[in-house]
Amino acid sequence: MDFQFTKEEDKLRSDVKSFVNKEWDAEGLDLWSFSGPLPYNIDDLHGQELIKTFSKKLAQKGWYTMHWPSVFGGQEAPI
Repeated sequence: MDFQFTKEEDKLRSDVKSFVNKEWDAEGLDLWSFSGPLPYNIDDLHGQELIKTFSKKLAQKGWYTMHWPSVFGGQEAPI
C-alpha cells in the first residue's frame, strides 16, 4: 500500500496553504496553531464574522463543499 500523496494531492495541499496564508485575516490569530476546528463561541461576534468572511472566500474558491455534486456547486471530489 502506497501512502504517498499524488502530485495532484501535493499541489492541492500547497494551494490550500498558500490560500490560507494569504486570505486568513484574524488579527494575530494563528490558524495553523489549531489541531482541530476553530473554536466557535456564540458570544464572540468578531470571531464569528472572521469565520463567516473566510468561509465565503472558501466558497468562492470552490473549496467549501468540494465533495458536493457539481450541480450543487461542488467539485464531486472524494471526501
